[in-house]
Amino acid sequence: MGEIYAAQMRHKMLEDCPDAYEKLAQGDISVINQWLKEYVHQYGQTYSARQTLIKATGEDVNIQYYIDYLRDKFLR
Repeated sequence: MGEIYAAQMRHKMLEDCPDAYEKLAQGDISVINQWLKEYVHQYGQTYSARQTLIKATGEDVNIQYYIDYLRDKFLR
């Protein structure tokens, strides 16, 4: 489940911060850290993993993001 959640959060993060990977390639992780802090880390253990996912992405578990990630990674 963790990989499915991560793929969905990755999708939302890239939607919110389209230049995140470019900055990461330059060694700047601040954009990713800020997004995680704002949408995930601030909640700590207040919510379940699923509730945190919904708060961070605005939708319930959607396996399509994981399928898209795998297709992009292995069929490219």
